[in-house]
Amino acid sequence: MIDNFPHFRYCDTQFILKTRLRDNKIMFTAYAQTAAGAAPTGSLLMGYLPFIAVIGIFYFLIIRPQNTRAKAHAEMVSSLNKGDKVITSGGIHGEVVKTNEDMISLTIAENTVITVNATSISVRSELGKASQKAAKKAA
Repeated sequence: MIDNFPHFRYCDTQFILKTRLRDNKIMFTAYAQTAAGAAPTGSLLMGYLPFIAVIGIFYFLIIRPQNTRAKAHAEMVSSLNKGDKVITSGGIHGEVVKTNEDMISLTIAENTVITVNATSISVRSELGKASQKAAKKAA
């Protein structure tokens, strides 16, 4: 009964479709085989090369620039002095009154002082009086 079912071949790759009759149920089994005498297609390194290339692209286009920006931001926050004008990530403009390791006190209006996390400072808007004096002395 099994001999009545045909076997199919497709180009260089043999795709053999065999049907079996078992317990009155038809089961299909597919085998993909390379042609006899075909040369091996590349080494293990050539198989992993696209993955290595994608990881390299991600590193140079995404990870490295982000690390550079994070270092520049940390440097800017650590160099803040009393009198510097800054803008927080929430859009609050203020002048630095006091700095700690992780907290910065800002004056946003007369007699109004707020304390914010140092990482929430996004931009030094312009050099304050203290930084202008230090910049003039350095020049």
